[in-house]
This record gives sequence, C-alpha cells and structure tokens, in this order.
Amino acid sequence: MFTKLKAMSAVFAVSGLTSLLFVGSAAAASINGDITQGTSKVAGASMIIVCKTATKTYTHTTVISSSTGHYNDSFSTCPDGSTLTITATKGNASGTAYGVMGSASAQHATVNVPIGMVALPEFKPLAAVAAGIVSVGALLLIRKRSAETL
Repeated sequence: MFTKLKAMSAVFAVSGLTSLLFVGSAAAASINGDITQGTSKVAGASMIIVCKTATKTYTHTTVISSSTGHYNDSFSTCPDGSTLTITATKGNASGTAYGVMGSASAQHATVNVPIGMVALPEFKPLAAVAAGIVSVGALLLIRKRSAETL
C-alpha cells in the first residue's frame, strides 16, 4: 500500500510540475477584424499588422482580407497589453486602426479598419481659367512697367 501511495504521489508531483511549466508559456496571440469602406466590406485588402511590446516590435506583412472583408492573423508572441497597429490598403484607399492585445487568458484582439479614398486635389476648369487669366495679367503688367522704365 505504501508503495502505491508513493507512486501516486510521484505521478501527481510530475503532472503538477509539468502543468506549471506550460501555464507560464505564451499561447499564440490572435488578431482579427473587418476591413470596411463606408458600410461595405473590402475584400482583398493588403495589411501590415504590427505588435509592439515594451522592448520588441513584431510585424506581419502578408495578411490579405477574405472575400467577406474579414482578416485573421496570429503572432507566436504578442503579450497582454501590447500595442497593435493595423494598416490596410486596397488600390488608392487606405486606413489605419489601433488596438491593445487582450488578457493573457484570451490573447486576442479584434480591430476593425475603416479605409477611405485618398483625396487628390483637382483643378476645376474654372480655377484653371482663372489661374491662366491672372498669370497673363501679371505678365502684361510686368512688361508694361519694364517698358516705362526704359
């Protein structure tokens, strides 16, 4: 009986130590969310996902949103409280969103990224004509003053 008790104690001790070793190890951290433009989901957006800890920065650059605009990614190391930066780009549209990695038990964050069209300045026809008239007027005024001084 005493031998069985020693054997069972040894088994429990080993299993307890093994579980303590694995509790301290970090599980994979998952990040997911949706890429949207207005109310529409954006499929095929390229993303750069950055997990920044107090001492290190981890970057993934090959993440593409699915046909439903959803993305999933995981880091082998992205501890609780790490700052997340997700930048999504599709054509001329881009957007960036920020988040914080969740608790150590969940190791999960959901960050949705809205993207918008990059505003490019346009020259309206009326503005172009006005700029042309002003520049011709300035040229004529300079020539007239130059002729008066001669």
